[in-house]
Amino acid sequence: MREFGLWHLEPIRSLNGFVEFLDYLGACKYRDCKHDNDPGCAIRAAVENGEIAETRFANYHHILDSMAQVKNA
Repeated sequence: MREFGLWHLEPIRSLNGFVEFLDYLGACKYRDCKHDNDPGCAIRAAVENGEIAETRFANYHHILDSMAQVKNA
């Protein structure tokens, strides 16, 4: 079976695959925002306002979690 992996990418690079996030990058309160439960996160606010689909946001975090698991294995 073939495997598709993104573990060679830095987490910030994975954001480029989520084009709906691009308008919000750089708008977070803190430069090191992880775009999860960080205070002042522009992407999280866009999700809460219905500007970004919750499923896309969840998929982004699923990818990050998968990357972390592979990296730590």
